[in-house]
Amino acid sequence: MIESLFILADNGEVILEKQWGGRAGDRRICAWFWSAVVDASGTGGAGAVLAPVLVAPQCYVVQQRHEDVFLLLTTTQEMPPLMALDILSSLLSLLTTYLGRVCDDSLKDHFVTVYALLDEAFIGGMPMTLEPALLKELVPPPSLLTKVVDTITGGVGGESATATAASAVASMPAQLGRFFGAAGAAVASSVAQSLARGGDVGRTGGGAAAAAGVGGAGAVGGGVVVGAGGAVRVGSSAALPWRPLGLKYLQNELQIELREQLDVTVAPSGLVERCDVYGEAHATCRMSGMPDVALSFVDARVFSDISFHPSVRYREWQSDRVVALTPPDGNFKLLSYRVRSIPCVPIYIKPQIGFVRDSGRVNVMVGMKHDPGKPVEGLVLLLPLPPQVSSCDLQANVGTVAFDTVTKLCTWSIGRMPRDKNPCLSGGLRVSSPLPRPHVHPVLLAQFRIMGAALSGVRIESVVVRGEENRRPHTAFRSATTAGCFQVRS
Repeated sequence: MIESLFILADNGEVILEKQWGGRAGDRRICAWFWSAVVDASGTGGAGAVLAPVLVAPQCYVVQQRHEDVFLLLTTTQEMPPLMALDILSSLLSLLTTYLGRVCDDSLKDHFVTVYALLDEAFIGGMPMTLEPALLKELVPPPSLLTKVVDTITGGVGGESATATAASAVASMPAQLGRFFGAAGAAVASSVAQSLARGGDVGRTGGGAAAAAGVGGAGAVGGGVVVGAGGAVRVGSSAALPWRPLGLKYLQNELQIELREQLDVTVAPSGLVERCDVYGEAHATCRMSGMPDVALSFVDARVFSDISFHPSVRYREWQSDRVVALTPPDGNFKLLSYRVRSIPCVPIYIKPQIGFVRDSGRVNVMVGMKHDPGKPVEGLVLLLPLPPQVSSCDLQANVGTVAFDTVTKLCTWSIGRMPRDKNPCLSGGLRVSSPLPRPHVHPVLLAQFRIMGAALSGVRIESVVVRGEENRRPHTAFRSATTAGCFQVRS
């Protein structure tokens, strides 16, 4: 059971705190955690690398960093670490769906919404539901309307607060009209009428905002509500926890993007010891009703360690190797997979690094090994040098070279891989003291991206959509490959 949740800013400030189980969490755990961050980074928090699970003096801490915030879960009981990490990832995805960007400013601007989400998503420290489609019916996403009402009522519900909000909003059409014109006056009148009836601002107000041209996605609730992209929601209960009932779109579309990371380890001899691909299929679904989608691949046997979204019917995958599902509405991760021992590495890197007494010599050459059919872009080579290196004089025929005297990291930014010549880096190093033997052979790291290509060879063969309301949906497919852990040993 989770006992407490803390969200910290990048300066150690506690932005948000939530307690479960009737136990008052001790904020001293946040001070202990921030001390660990500072010790790991040495620069006050920037670039800190900590283990995802930490053992504190009185509890276990599971942490995850996202942009400029840290999410912490604490518990004093034994629980599977992967379960806690999955809860954090799902919570972060949920907050991203609601806030757009999870950062210090967005969390402070939407305190009421975040605490309402935590109250609905967790009961007694146990996760009950983290599906955005279901929670949107219980907690309206942030909008101009909910922000106005929360400002007036201070985020406190009840009949007296609702009456106060209704009275205040009813007197605001003129003021809102000055800033938003007729749309602002229409929104204020609609909200005042809903509050006077004791209704839900997020439900009725969302329809008024969409009808007046104010707001974005629209609210989930009773009646007919027009949202972004021409979506119309009818009804307020969902047959499936990940998809509301009665969705209607003016144009039905399904987009699927394959995002792959290439993990490579190259031995000093040039032999490729490991070449695996970790991939994810992300989908965007905007289709009416309850569509049934069947997705098939050209060669489904290449997959290993595959995992699916809960909406996928696993039995059909086991029998026919077909990904069949009723997809959620909006953006979601359809599946993740690994493809092991692929034969094609797009580039080769040949490093020659040697040290003699108080000096060293570097010579690195890069070239194309297998043409993926698309250009290799954003190519950057990172060369961590031993701490005994005091200075360097490196020159490259392509790109720019930078050396950090503090971290001893040499960064060679090549950019797009040229096809008319091979990039080369060469130069000398100055060593202040003799090097211990383990530091004589640095490991190079490569970063790059290839847009429009999936190096694993995974290709979508066909997509079949069944449903009376989705006879001719628009389908689009994209793919991209980036370097994950691409190591070249010298």
